[in-house]
Amino acid sequence: MKFSRSLSFEILQNKFNKIVQQPGQSVKYLAEEISNAANKYFNKGNSKNPEICTLTEKMKFSKFLESLRPDIRTQVKILGPSSFEEAVKQACNAEIAFNDTAAALSNVHPSRG
Repeated sequence: MKFSRSLSFEILQNKFNKIVQQPGQSVKYLAEEISNAANKYFNKGNSKNPEICTLTEKMKFSKFLESLRPDIRTQVKILGPSSFEEAVKQACNAEIAFNDTAAALSNVHPSRG
């Protein structure tokens, strides 16, 4: 019984470690994926323990930053968020800005004259 429990913990740890923002994946979805994985990784039953809660938040925060697309990650790091929630908001704003810029650039057509 103990073996299967530690094995499932290793599987969860591997899944958590392998999370990265996939092409086309929104920042919001990435944040949810990391949050859900962290909550499974640290048994939710321990959530009354403030040390576990703090550690879970720190893990989510650092994992989120490292999992972001490089362009968004750079923007978020410049802003220096102090929490997971702050980082998610800033990353969402950066994502919108990058998407707007990409859309604007795709609408620019050289004039033929």
